Amino acid sequence: MEIEIKWSGQSERQLKDIFDYYSFEVSPRVARKIINRIIEKVSLLENNPFVGQKEELLIDYKEDFRYLIESNY
Repeated sequence: MEIEIKWSGQSERQLKDIFDYYSFEVSPRVARKIINRIIEKVSLLENNPFVGQKEELLIDYKEDFRYLIESNY
């Protein structure tokens, strides 16, 4: 079963902020690795929708909201 993942504007901004922070503090190479690992987790959830934990704060919605954690994100 495959689902569609929708990135919110806030999620996209946060991904950019993570990239910018690690590019400045460490290196662009490290920043790309971190971003790629986060995106790989999203792909995992997309192809295996029940692998993530349910988001308890959104349990009352008709849709099923799930999340995965990658390192500190």
